[in-house]
Amino acid sequence: MRAPAVYITSPKAHPLLATKTTTAPRAFLFFDKKDIRTLFIASGLLFLLCTLGSAQGTGKSATIEREIRFSFAKSDIRPAHLPMLDSLAAMLLADAGTTLTVEAHTDAAGSDSFNILLARQRAVNIQSFFEKKGISPDRISCIAHGESRPISDNTTRAGMQKNRRATLTLRTAQKETPAPPKEKEPEPIGQAPTADTPCGDAVFIVLDEKTLAPLAARAIVRRNNRSDTLFSDKKGRFQIALVAKQTLDMEFSAQGHMFKKAKAAFDCHPAETTVLLQPLEVGGLAELENIYFVSNVAELMPKSMPTLEALLRFMKENPLVEIQINGHVNYPYLPPVDIQSGEFKLSERRAEAVRDYLVKNGVAKKRMSCKGYGNHRMKYPNAITPAEEEANRRVEIVILKNGN
Repeated sequence: MRAPAVYITSPKAHPLLATKTTTAPRAFLFFDKKDIRTLFIASGLLFLLCTLGSAQGTGKSATIEREIRFSFAKSDIRPAHLPMLDSLAAMLLADAGTTLTVEAHTDAAGSDSFNILLARQRAVNIQSFFEKKGISPDRISCIAHGESRPISDNTTRAGMQKNRRATLTLRTAQKETPAPPKEKEPEPIGQAPTADTPCGDAVFIVLDEKTLAPLAARAIVRRNNRSDTLFSDKKGRFQIALVAKQTLDMEFSAQGHMFKKAKAAFDCHPAETTVLLQPLEVGGLAELENIYFVSNVAELMPKSMPTLEALLRFMKENPLVEIQINGHVNYPYLPPVDIQSGEFKLSERRAEAVRDYLVKNGVAKKRMSCKGYGNHRMKYPNAITPAEEEANRRVEIVILKNGN
């Protein structure tokens, strides 16, 4: 971000700034449009830090609430709300102990069942927004109220608009004042403490991203050197035992859907998380998260292997599916690079590197094509944060044939 321009002026220089009692020169800051988004995010982070500071030592969690509105019978997020949502995402990324609760509402124009489905889709779209920003889904709770909790009269247009809303509540982790240390008691012989002791369960519900119908799904759960394969019940539910001081690396998949990977540490607090899987539709676009390349070259880094292995399983379990692999690079604040430039060629080679891995492991080359986009389709042309730069530097797949 460039430093804002500073202008010194006086009442004589600009009559609109003159008052009867003020004659001293004044300093003003002028920001161009590119700076506004940065200021919005920075002000949100400053507010969060101030809130955290006031909550420390009180034994209470800090809470921040925001609200967005929707158009009639729509679930799309309005562009006007994006700067505010960016600010909330920055707060979540800045403090791993902060959680988000999304409560979605509707007016009373439709049936009860339609309004519940519409509210769910509104909540899902908000959750998807934050997931794409790098926020783990286990930190987001979604509640669909439908029309059951109006804040205004549903008999007027103005009242109905107020009811078409979603409230977003950020809560910081509760920080209790530590109790005085107790004298350590001797441990019984042969009962040394262990980090492998079960301490609760996490529940995952796998749904179709579009219809929100439950899916018969599979989960591969890795922790330390152990890997377990689990299958959901008819309601799409998994129950996974939590173990102290362990991080779960999970991969969810279902027939006719794209797989999804997630990584989370629950710290022994029981939780319920909704996992949304994208249906396989021709033209459908899916981002391959956690694909990493050596800087400025097309060499895949070892930490990309979990996602590459998941893609390999997907291609082998769906033998009729054909895909296009898209490569992108991060070159913000610049015009689209020439298709003959090194940057554009790098995006092509990165897509080809993913294809070559699949071919080497038994997937027919004819099922895949590759396309580079350079910096032509950056998610954040004016990327500010490392998360935004990482989102620009990505690999995607497009479904060309879904086997139907």
